[in-house]
Amino acid sequence: MKVWRSVRVDGDTKTRKSRRTIALPSRCIDVLRTQRTRLDRHRARAGARWHDHDLVFASETGTGLDAANVRRGFRCVLTTAGIDATEWTPRELRHSLCPCCPTAA
Repeated sequence: MKVWRSVRVDGDTKTRKSRRTIALPSRCIDVLRTQRTRLDRHRARAGARWHDHDLVFASETGTGLDAANVRRGFRCVLTTAGIDATEWTPRELRHSLCPCCPTAA
C-alpha cells in the first residue's frame, strides 16, 4: 500500500522522504477487498446520486462519513448483534476491554 497523498493542495507529501510504502497483512487486504465490493454495490444502488471521491469508507452515496453516519452504522451493528444500542457509543470502545485482547485498555 502506498501512502503518498496528503492534504496539501497538490495532493503530494511535503517531501520525498515523507512518502511511505507499507506492507499490509493478508487479512487486512481481504477486508479492504470486501469493502471495495460493498462500495461497488452502494455505487450501483445510488446510480446518478453517487459522488465519487475515491474514498475507502464512504456513505451510501459516496460522500465522506460524518459523525451521524458513523453513529447510525454503529447502532445498526449493535442491534443486529442483539445489544441494546442505547447503551453504547463508538467512543466507549476506546475504554472497553476486548474479550480477545484482555490487556488492551
